[in-house]
Amino acid sequence: MDSEQVSGTSTPLRARIERRLAVGRHHVVLRSIDADNIGELRMVNSSVLPIAYNDAFYADVWNKHPVELSCLAYLNGQAVGGISCRREVSAETPDGPKDRIYIMTLCVLPAYRRLNIGSMLLQCIIETFVADPTYEYMCLHVQTSNEQALRFYGKNGFYIYSRVDGYYRLNVGVEPPHAFFLRRELR
Repeated sequence: MDSEQVSGTSTPLRARIERRLAVGRHHVVLRSIDADNIGELRMVNSSVLPIAYNDAFYADVWNKHPVELSCLAYLNGQAVGGISCRREVSAETPDGPKDRIYIMTLCVLPAYRRLNIGSMLLQCIIETFVADPTYEYMCLHVQTSNEQALRFYGKNGFYIYSRVDGYYRLNVGVEPPHAFFLRRELR
């Protein structure tokens, strides 16, 4: 992670990452998440997801997890999508630990779903880590009944690795409570 030390303090400054892409006649900007725009990620997530994430979740996204693992998509200056991921150790090997990227959230507001913004968000993360040999794969859980998400991830190279019965059992109102664990190899 790019960071600098503020002179006289131990507070890291997180470098802002920004990519500009064209979608037809529209311009999409992918921007890293920071204290100034974390509220926009919360707005996108709460508009799309059946699960409400708490303040600690959002604090971790911009304060704990590497800046390269999350970003927001802006179309004409408005936040219309976002992805937030975390690094997890997946296996210990003789060459050292192997990591995986766990997708915590990936959302695009319904009105913008046919513009490939979700795929752009995924690709932004993939391009950052595909050359890093310590990262083996990306993964996430998807509710078994969420056919739209399963099709989306399938088109983006993910496959069903396993089924986890009761994964969402602690999330009141999420039915069915079962999830598929999806994977996408990075090599």
